This record gives sequence, C-alpha cells and structure tokens, in this order.
Amino acid sequence: MTGKIQYRLYAIFLAVISLSLGLSGGYSYYQTSSRLEAEYLRTKHDLTERLRKSLILPAWELDTQTVAEIIAPEIRADIVAIEVKLTAAQARIHAGQHPKADAEHIYWYRFPLHYTTSKGAEAIGDVHFAMSYLARDIQLRDAVMQKVAEIALLDVLILFTLYISMQQLVFEPLRRFGKALDDNARITSGHVELLEDEVDNEFSALRRSVNVIAKRLEGDIQHRIASEEALRKALADLQQAQDILVENEKMAALGGLVAGVAHEINTPLGITLTSASVLQKSLDEIQASMTSGKLKKSDLEHVLSTFAESTRLITLNTERAAQLVQSFKQVAVDQTSEMRRAFLLDEYLHEVVESLRPKLKKLPINVHIECEESIHMDSYPGAIAQVITNLMVNASMHAFDDHASGNLTLCGVQEAERIKLSVSDDGCGIPSENLKKIFEPFFTTKRNAGGSGLGLHIVYNIVTKQLGGHIAVESSPGHGTRFTITMPATA
Repeated sequence: MTGKIQYRLYAIFLAVISLSLGLSGGYSYYQTSSRLEAEYLRTKHDLTERLRKSLILPAWELDTQTVAEIIAPEIRADIVAIEVKLTAAQARIHAGQHPKADAEHIYWYRFPLHYTTSKGAEAIGDVHFAMSYLARDIQLRDAVMQKVAEIALLDVLILFTLYISMQQLVFEPLRRFGKALDDNARITSGHVELLEDEVDNEFSALRRSVNVIAKRLEGDIQHRIASEEALRKALADLQQAQDILVENEKMAALGGLVAGVAHEINTPLGITLTSASVLQKSLDEIQASMTSGKLKKSDLEHVLSTFAESTRLITLNTERAAQLVQSFKQVAVDQTSEMRRAFLLDEYLHEVVESLRPKLKKLPINVHIECEESIHMDSYPGAIAQVITNLMVNASMHAFDDHASGNLTLCGVQEAERIKLSVSDDGCGIPSENLKKIFEPFFTTKRNAGGSGLGLHIVYNIVTKQLGGHIAVESSPGHGTRFTITMPATA
C-alpha cells in the first residue's frame, strides 16, 4: 500500500461515499421491492375478487362461453394464464398460454367457486391462475443497475471534486512547505528560501512557523560556517605546532646521539693521543742517545717495545673511533636526509645499536640482535633508525625503573615480501589502561622526568605513513613489552 496520505484519504472517502450510497441503494431496493410486492399482492387480490364475483353465476349455469369471455380479458403481462374447472360439467375453460410446471418467475394460485342456495353454499368449481414475477424482477434489476450507475457517477464526481479541492487547498501548499524545507536543509551557505504569504488561511500560521525555522536555520548555518573556519584555522595551527614539536623531538634525539657519540669518541682519541705522545717522547730519547753515541742495546729494545705497544694502542683506538664515526655518520645521514636506498637489515640494526651504545652503556641493559643476515630491504633506513631509536630509548626510560637490569631484543624475520621487526624487553610492562593510549600524541607517564609523549606517536606515524606498514604492541604488567612492526621489504 502506498504511504502517501492523499491516496489514503481518497481511499477512505471513496469507501465512505460508496458505503453511504450503497446503504441508500439498498434501502431504495428494499422500498422498490416492497412496493412491487404490494402491487402484485393487490393485483392478485383484485383479480381474485373480480373473478369470484363475475364467474359464480355463469359457472352455476354451466355457461362455458360466458366464462371464457369473462377470463379472456384478464390475461396480460403479469397474469399469463387462467383456468376454470366446473365440477358439474366436468369442463375446463382456459385463457392465455399455459406455462410449464417448472417455469421461472411463474406462481400458480387457486380459489374455489361457491354458489349460495337455500340449502347453503355449494362448491361448483375452482379457479386457477398463473402470475409472472418476471416484470417485477426486471424492474428490480433495472432499479439496481440505475442505483449502481448513480453511485459510480457520484463517486467519480465527488472524488474528482475532492481531488481538485484537496490538491489546490491542502496538498499543493504542503508540497511547497516540504520543498522549501528540503531546499533549506541542503543549503550550506548563503540565504535560505522564505515562503510568501499568498492567502490568509489555516496554513498561514504553519507558513510563518516554517519561515521562522528557515531564518533560524540560516543563522545556524552562518554560525556553523564561522565555527568551521575557526576550527580549520585552529587545526592548522595545531598541526603546525605538532609538526614543530615532532621535528624538535627528532632533532633532540639526533642531538642526544651526537653528544653520546662525541663523548664515546673522546676515550679512544685520548688513548691515541697519549700513545702518540709516548711514541714521540721515546723517539726523542733514542735520537738523543744516538747523537751522543751512548745508545745501548737495552735502550733500543726498550724503545722498540714502547713503539710496538703505542702503535698497537693507536691502531686499536683509531679503528674504534673510526667505527663509531662510521656508524654515527650513516645513521645520522639517514635520519636527516630520509632518502630511500637498498641495505641489509642485520648490518643496519648493528649500526643503529652501535650509535646508541654510548646512551645505553650507563644502564644495566643488555641488547641482543637476532636478525636473518640475508634480509635485503629497499626502503627508508633513516625512518627505521628513528623507529628503533625511539623504541629503545622508550624502553630504557619506562621498562626498567630504579636502574633495574634487563634485556632488549631486536628480532627481524622475513615472511614472503614483508619484514617483521620486533623490539621486546623483559621489563615492568604497560598497564592495561594505558595500552590503548601509548600512540596518542603527548601521552606520557614520565612528563616530570622529561618525557614529551611524542616518541611512540612519531613511531606510529613513520611506520604507517612512510614505511607503509603497521605496528602492534603486546604487554602485561610484570611480563615485559613487545612492539611488532610489519612492513614491506620494498617500500
């Protein structure tokens, strides 16, 4: 069934009108039927009385000719046959066409004929006559058909009038109201459409209410536009501030790396410088002995021994410094340039850990690398270095409180075209209420200790956006934490 109110109203009106006219037609049919039935009963009574009065004397006298002449004029459309039976003469006088016994619309009636003598009433015969109800039924059928036609015509006229009036007076204004509301609901800027007060009628109050709503909607739209513009500006400022904070955090991490590496290089360089000084002093002494001619074999042996030890120390510490510089140089260049290149993951993890060793050596933390040596990657090593650095520094700050000893494990495996890299610790773990918030910007539990809350947020953004992977975390209090990064081998 359609959901439109106008169709339902038309259906209701049609049903009510048809029912009313049907009841009226039924009552009219009842009246017509009663009237025709009364007319037929009256015809039957009048015929009976006429024949009873006019046939007694001819029937008593056995005058069949007169009887035939009396009954013949009575034959018409509703009286189709008359038969008079004379008992004494054993005669039957007919008038009209005798109908069949099972003929429709035909009913037979009988009444006796009596002749009154001095001895009393004496039966002299019977009168039978057949009446047809066909004419009455035809009249009733015509009356019904006429009433049905009248009902149909009135239904059409009333529904047409109702349709025109309802369309003009009710539904057309409602459609305009609906269209105005729809148009105003779709407006995102500018002015709303107001309805004109064309005619002062029952819809005027509704029209004014719609206009009030439209004006209020216009004010709300303007306010929303202004709020959205202010919100966009605030969001842009916030994003700019966040980008600055993230960049500062990266630079701070790189600065810490520089300070640690510089401090670490001081030791081998100091030993190298001391060894070179000892070597220079021994060289001066032997040159002086050679000039004075006092050079002894024992002095030469001592100088050679000093030369050998100093050379060994210089070589060892120079290689150590060169190794630190190389590791730092590669990691620092990768982090600042963010260029893509091909590399071996195992070698690069060792370089990153080596560059962080000055920062971690003050803590009782053992770092283990478990990575397949054959993993080749074509990606962004600087981004990976930033991720590993942030995760390891985060673990050193949060996983091992009160300088507790522990282990940090970096594990790398290749699964088809993807690399799974995990950083796990056996520290204190993360409380369940914080587990879902650790990647949110500025969330930290060490703000008083200098935590910015950006380290893991940076990790999440680098992994999901630059490396094209995803990161998951597993942790429970007292059972450590594992960060698992899944990323493509070829970025």
